[in-house]
Amino acid sequence: MNNLIVGYHSSTGPIRDSNQDTVGIPPLYRVSPAQWDQLGHLLAVADGAGVHRSGDVASQTAMAALFETFYRLPQPRGLAPRLYTAVHQANRAVLTAQANPAYRGMRTTLVAAAFHQGQLVIANVGDSRAYLVRGRRIQQITRDQARPHGVLANSLGHTPQLPIDIFTVPFQTGDRLLLCSDGLSNLVTAGELTAYVRQYQPQIAANGLIALANQRRSPDNVSVLIADLTAPPSLSPRPQTQRFGLSFLGLIIGLVLILFLVTNFILLAQPTVTPSPTATVECSCSPPNE
Repeated sequence: MNNLIVGYHSSTGPIRDSNQDTVGIPPLYRVSPAQWDQLGHLLAVADGAGVHRSGDVASQTAMAALFETFYRLPQPRGLAPRLYTAVHQANRAVLTAQANPAYRGMRTTLVAAAFHQGQLVIANVGDSRAYLVRGRRIQQITRDQARPHGVLANSLGHTPQLPIDIFTVPFQTGDRLLLCSDGLSNLVTAGELTAYVRQYQPQIAANGLIALANQRRSPDNVSVLIADLTAPPSLSPRPQTQRFGLSFLGLIIGLVLILFLVTNFILLAQPTVTPSPTATVECSCSPPNE
């Protein structure tokens, strides 16, 4: 299973008085490493909106249902169908919660990335975004589901018949994935995103991008998640280590054998000493060099 280095940060921003964004990674939803290995990694960002400050409830409800469905409920085979089903269940959870009058009208965007065994699948509802950074290039994977002037055309909690965009993307070792709410993408350019993601480790890059958006007085909450896919531990050069160990052992044995042969050659080359009357037997029979 591929290793992930993940950094994320979510900020209320300098103007809003509450944070309606939610960031989701497996450890926050009690997903075990065994489940990662079997089903893959799931990462997500949701940007809630609604009356009476219920947008945070919408994004949190959607995120909890997304992870619960993806990892714990019976699922169709295949990464894309499983993610698609999980997003639909997240939408149903938000719609169900709207039965509470305090939550009526609440909704949320959702961008989610699932990857397993070299396959990356992105699901998107709304205008939160997914980017792929490869080397010096950045590619926006998702398409904003929004009307002119930033009005959402689609969101979880809007309708039971939810249009979900699904993208399957080849994901290579060394690529970095960035998920964010529009509080970041509206204020930070693609070039700036690329520079931070390429130059810094994921957590440092996430913190820096949030700080940059807040310095520019973001009128919205700001959230970002960055994932760096690293080389799997199983690809470490263990056979080379084993060969090194055998070679080192052979060198030691060879040196001991050479020392033994040289010592015996010296012994055989020593002249035979005949004891004189004054010499003692102990002296003539003692091993050389003792």
